[in-house]
Amino acid sequence: PEERRTRSRRARFAGPTAFVRCEAKNAHQFSGPIGSWATGVVFDCVKIDGGGTRRIFEIRDDAKVTISYLTIQNGYAASHPDGYFGGGGILLYSGSLYLDHIQALSCTADTYSTDGGGFLFMTYYSSAATADHVFFKDNYAYQSGGAVYVQSEDFDSIGSIYESNRTDQYGGGAVYFS
Repeated sequence: PEERRTRSRRARFAGPTAFVRCEAKNAHQFSGPIGSWATGVVFDCVKIDGGGTRRIFEIRDDAKVTISYLTIQNGYAASHPDGYFGGGGILLYSGSLYLDHIQALSCTADTYSTDGGGFLFMTYYSSAATADHVFFKDNYAYQSGGAVYVQSEDFDSIGSIYESNRTDQYGGGAVYFS
């Protein structure tokens, strides 16, 4: 049998790094710098579009993540291998998240097999999230929390706008605390 060699890939974006007027449509893998391998990253006029087929960001391993000046749209969450999580835009499984001047648009946690949070789902394992001047619009969750579903104890919203977010089941058209 022929022996195959595989090449490992690695990318690091040590700051300062700028992403300007970039767009990812129908992304089939996670998009953008995530977690500990990106530092000092600046986004300007960047739009990440999940095409209504997948979650856009998943944050784990107690990462401390800041996302600034970015549009995240059309993310989709179905059931998750670790449980019934939602968060079509972002699943904050563990760690902390700071959203700064984000547009969170038209993300979905659709089906009875997700807990909710059309845009953001925070698990019990996550420590904190802050939405600082975030525009949440047209997000949908079948269960609860049209825009945000919070299992954690620490969620702050500063100067954010929640417009036309909805849920069909248990409540929290904008934000749901379990």
